[in-house]
Amino acid sequence: MKRVILLAVLILLISSSYSLAEVPCKINYQGRLIKDNVPVNGTRTMRFSIYDSATAGSQLWTSRDVNVTVYNGLFRVVLDLEGVDWTAGQELYLEVKAGDDILSPRERIYAYPYAINTHLLEGKTTAHFLDVSSSTQTKQGGLNILGNVGIGTTSPSVKLHIDSGGITSSPIAAIRIVDGNQAAGKVLTSDANGVGRWGVSGQLTVCKFKTTDQTISSGFGELDNDLQYSIGSGEEWNIEVIATGAGTNGLSMCFDFPTGKGPCGGILELINGPYGTASHTWLYSVGVGFGGGTSNQQVSTFKAYGRVKNTGASAAIFGVKWWVLSGTATVFGKGSFLRLTKVN
Repeated sequence: MKRVILLAVLILLISSSYSLAEVPCKINYQGRLIKDNVPVNGTRTMRFSIYDSATAGSQLWTSRDVNVTVYNGLFRVVLDLEGVDWTAGQELYLEVKAGDDILSPRERIYAYPYAINTHLLEGKTTAHFLDVSSSTQTKQGGLNILGNVGIGTTSPSVKLHIDSGGITSSPIAAIRIVDGNQAAGKVLTSDANGVGRWGVSGQLTVCKFKTTDQTISSGFGELDNDLQYSIGSGEEWNIEVIATGAGTNGLSMCFDFPTGKGPCGGILELINGPYGTASHTWLYSVGVGFGGGTSNQQVSTFKAYGRVKNTGASAAIFGVKWWVLSGTATVFGKGSFLRLTKVN
């Protein structure tokens, strides 16, 4: 009766020339082959296979037939196990076939070959690892983070905490959003679902408050010192003005926009004055005066609202202008303001 006995050992083969990320998927398999109590010599055809069970099961890998040199029963072979899943926890078994003889039982593979998995994480290569060095790394696909994220800080206090390192005297930009609609003067808007984008419609409001009284001399077209604003090319704004003043012999208000810069339409009302209400579609009021004589000045309040658009190629100053028929008038700083809300 023929008996083939295999005494073997699995040795992990790691060359010192490999880095940790390049662990070779090879093991050094050494054994002693004895047939009919006599050590085998010469070249023998052998096959090595890995199964997921001690008996039967599925074959996960095979070397196919290889010629192995045997001397005094001793042999050594390097098995290239590329493609075997070495995820920790699974049981794997090595089956050896020498010539026509399948040696039994299969050998349980223990710790050493699993070191091949040192370049993997749950079967994934180092390309899936988070690189904590200063090197640039690109992540493909989505990234779900349940905790806080810090950029420029190691202690984020909210879901997204960005610290650019800037200070009041020397600010540093911390965020840039490019959505195709970015431009100077745009504001970040949100839809009903909280999705943000750069927008303009009715979102940007500018208020210009009159801070001190202003004396207006006799004549037409003196621009208010405070109630004015530079409007960019192509911009359209809704406007509202409330202004209060008094004059020795009349005070009128109009809006000023340079010729060729576009339409200026709306309503101008005298909401408190001796001559009732005057309104004009192009925001220009005349003949709204007060009693004569410096000792009998009367206060009037003007309210105007409408829309202006700069159709010119460059920015232009839009503002309130005053007209005094004769003498002087005073526009009061307290309670006078110009409010503009951007349309587009």
